[in-house]
Amino acid sequence: MKKLEKLKNEILNLCIIVAMITTMMPFYVVDTHGELLQPYTVYVNGSTGSDISGDGSFAKPYKSFEKSQQKAIDNKTVDQDILIKVTGGITVASNATWTGSTSYKTTLQRDSSFTGLLLSIAGSAGKLTVSNITFDGNNMNALGSLLMVNANGTASDKRLVLDVDNCEFINNRDTSLGGSGSGINIGGSYITVYINNSRISNNFANSNGGGIRFASSGASNVTIENTVISNNSTYLAGGGGIVSTPASGSILKLNSITLDGNTATGSGGGGIIIQTAQCDITDSTIINNKVVSGTQAGLILGGGGVKVMSTGTPVVSILRTLIKGNSVVSIVSDKVETGGGISLAGGTVTVTVTDSDITENTSNNDGGGISILLGTMTIESTRITNNSAKEYMGMTYAYNCRGGGIMAVGGSLFLSDNNIIQGNFTGSTIASDNIHVQSGSSVNVSGLNTITDNFYLPVNAFLTLTKGFNETTRNVFPIRAAATALGTVLVKPNVALDSAIPYQFNFSLQSTPYGIGVNSTNKTLVIATGYTISTSTDGNGIIFPGSDTHVSDGGFKSFQITPNFGYKIKDVVIDGVSVGGITEYLFTDVRGNHTMRATFELITIPEYKITASAGLHGSISLVGDVIITEGNNQVFAFVADSSYVIADVLVDGLSVGKSSDYEFIDIRENHTISVEFEEIGNFSSTPTPIPTTLPTEYLMIFATADEGCNIAPYGKVLVAYGSNQEFNIDAYSGYEIDYVLIDGVNVGAITDYLFTNVYENHTIHVSTKLTDEPILQENKIINNTTNKNELNSKNISAKKSSSIVYKIKNFVKQSEEKTWGLINLIITCLSALLSIILLLSKDSENKFKSKLIYKVLSILITIGLTIYFVSTQNMSYTMKLYDNFTGVMVLFISVNLLCVYFYRKHNQKTK
Repeated sequence: MKKLEKLKNEILNLCIIVAMITTMMPFYVVDTHGELLQPYTVYVNGSTGSDISGDGSFAKPYKSFEKSQQKAIDNKTVDQDILIKVTGGITVASNATWTGSTSYKTTLQRDSSFTGLLLSIAGSAGKLTVSNITFDGNNMNALGSLLMVNANGTASDKRLVLDVDNCEFINNRDTSLGGSGSGINIGGSYITVYINNSRISNNFANSNGGGIRFASSGASNVTIENTVISNNSTYLAGGGGIVSTPASGSILKLNSITLDGNTATGSGGGGIIIQTAQCDITDSTIINNKVVSGTQAGLILGGGGVKVMSTGTPVVSILRTLIKGNSVVSIVSDKVETGGGISLAGGTVTVTVTDSDITENTSNNDGGGISILLGTMTIESTRITNNSAKEYMGMTYAYNCRGGGIMAVGGSLFLSDNNIIQGNFTGSTIASDNIHVQSGSSVNVSGLNTITDNFYLPVNAFLTLTKGFNETTRNVFPIRAAATALGTVLVKPNVALDSAIPYQFNFSLQSTPYGIGVNSTNKTLVIATGYTISTSTDGNGIIFPGSDTHVSDGGFKSFQITPNFGYKIKDVVIDGVSVGGITEYLFTDVRGNHTMRATFELITIPEYKITASAGLHGSISLVGDVIITEGNNQVFAFVADSSYVIADVLVDGLSVGKSSDYEFIDIRENHTISVEFEEIGNFSSTPTPIPTTLPTEYLMIFATADEGCNIAPYGKVLVAYGSNQEFNIDAYSGYEIDYVLIDGVNVGAITDYLFTNVYENHTIHVSTKLTDEPILQENKIINNTTNKNELNSKNISAKKSSSIVYKIKNFVKQSEEKTWGLINLIITCLSALLSIILLLSKDSENKFKSKLIYKVLSILITIGLTIYFVSTQNMSYTMKLYDNFTGVMVLFISVNLLCVYFYRKHNQKTK
């Protein structure tokens, strides 16, 4: 007996040890998705480390990235990420290639003990080719960039020194006094840098270039493509995303990049600031960037998206680029220039904007879309719309918020063909202006442009109309000036004018809806004639521009037709004549009024028919013509009568065997399905008589659901007369089922429902509500809403479980992943084993009742844990080491361990 008791005690001790290890494993090994919580970590120090005597530990780090990475690859598990912690900066002085993996993450991270430069490329031989690696500054205050390029080439051979593909440069804070280029700092001379398909985000520079700084001392070339530069910031200077100040002759090319959410505090260029050399921006997106003044006075702000200023002779080209939602926020009132979208602030600056969109940008001073202080800007085929220049919280600024679209304080503005400047807004007491020109500025308008609202010209501002107003070419726009001020219009090149004899006119003529102009032949004012194009729709789409649009005599105008969601264009009628379901129409050489009307029609999803039938001595789940929406699936099940089996299943006339069901996948045409049965032998009992034919009538159950859940099957579900139909309901992450309506009757927040003996049409609708859990965008399904039919309910019964398991399931938030945890099973089994051993343990005679309490409590805990396991774990799903429910199970077994501990403690004392 003593040996048996000793054996039981040893088993009990072993169970306790295993249980404790099991409960601790989830917190140190894996996360809630079964992935390793901690990556395999290696330490590297480019200054004091050694690839020979080092072992990759903090005390004995390696010297090179390559050695550190190989150590991690050799020792990590299959799914484990790699983390290389930097305790001393790494220098690349020769040709190096660093390649991460696409199946796991490789991160080079600044250790908390190190605040210097993370990585540098130096010398005349330094070159780095890097891919699939994350450079992480660890969100700590540091005194250097993540990557510093300080290599050199020659004027005749601008060698490639950095080639980046699919990398991240994140979370660096360079707080040094002159901290610049916190993500990537490109110095050196006569070099080439290429960055592709990467992300530079969440970096901070105390000076300029929160994301990237390009400042080589010798003419160099930098190309950045398919890259996101977002949420970077600066404090003392500009260029929240990028600052470009390289030597003369350098070229910066930005192709298909995104500058998003960057901030420059105290200066300009929320997205990018360009000070020298050439910069080409093509097919890019510059959105939501911001310049904030802070509380410092006397600073020059400007260019929420792009700022160009001259410390050299920068030449900037912006082609097919969206500049949207950028802003300049001034909280002090002594600013010199602004420009929510683009700002020009240099005398030798040349900027060309072509085929781009400058929209919804904001300035708290002048120039909502564009501000020109000095320099030359040429704009062609570009849309400048819905920008605004308005005061910040009622403050008064130096220039009173003018030029909602364009503000020209100085310099030259050239408006070439096909620009659209409209819908811009100013918040000043001066009337709303699309374009506002200060004295000393010049504007050259050529070709055909659409300028609505006001074009403001003060005294001594020059407007040059290079093509004049004649029978074939017109520039028509409203011109406005304050009170009775006179302005000067200079007409060229048709007539040579003597500058001493300016041609003046009074601006009171702006009341004409079509504007004013100057006849280039006889130098007289012309009240421009024009016509109206009236547009209309049936309400299921839009025409842009809409309503009554004015077009000058002989001019042209393009209209775009866009249907609402779920509709397509049915027909477009021009002046009563149909031109078909086109998406765009161009009026040319307009010489009279016109009308345009567009009609739309619903996009219908085709439906197909599956004709289903069954022979004698068996049945098929759906009979007759089953209507299915295109692209859906449909399952048919077959049941043989007693003494019969399935003989054959025919689909579209071809045999598919003797299976008990068949599913049509992605239905896109009509089908047929039939099943035959055959006798398998004689039986002593007489089978129940059945009808020789099954009813061919079918009924419909209309199933719908709110956003955030899925009901299956969905839509118009056809059900054979008198048969059953089940519906399963699953809520997505971030949502939960609020209630379910059956024929308009609330049956609660159930997860499945069974219609039995269906003899009439029915409806089922699922209503959802949001939870605190994040919504997974890829799981959202939006179902079309349909009016519910008011139908009577007969012979309906719901499968409502009243068991404890069901109640727990309705209170426990289920994981979106279809998995179950191995540790959960181990914990449940160990708890049961602990309770059994405790129950069989021999009690001492003293204090029997107090020790019995621990046994009973242990058994109750095990029962509760078992119920919780059954209600939350489905072992038919994929197994993971542990899941979201493991924490609760750890709590259960921890209490059980306490019961065992106190039981043994009391038992030993009494003995």
